[in-house]
This record gives sequence, C-alpha cells and structure tokens, in this order.
Amino acid sequence: MSHDPPNAQSPPHRESFIVRAWRATDASAGSDGDGWRCHLIHVGTGRHLPCDHPEQVGERLLAWLEQMAQDPPTGLR
Repeated sequence: MSHDPPNAQSPPHRESFIVRAWRATDASAGSDGDGWRCHLIHVGTGRHLPCDHPEQVGERLLAWLEQMAQDPPTGLR
C-alpha cells in the first residue's frame, strides 16, 4: 500500500468549459461580417459566457478565472 509523503501537494484545481462555436447566417452575424459566434459554458455552474468571435475565447476564460478568484460561486446550477 502506497502513502503520499506528508508534504505532498494536492493537484491544482481545474476549471472545465465547453466551447460552442457556430457560423451565424442571419442578422446575428454582426457588423464585422464574418458571422462567427461562440459561447463558453462553465461545466460546474452552467453559466454561459457569450463572446463575439471564437478568437475571444482565451480572453473570456481569463476574465472568468479572475472573477472566480475574487468572487467564488456559492452553489451549482
């Protein structure tokens, strides 16, 4: 039987997101005309984070993580 040493660190906490991206074909295509839209969905809370373009996924994730550090969720949806 194996035991962790007393000073072993726990693994880092991980956040999971679903990235949904689609090509809009109507008025939601936006003024830039490329038509791409995306949503980030936090797996733990179900919260949707809209973004205007898939290239914004990284910055939206960083903003989410910064917010979570300041105001962690109190429950799950």
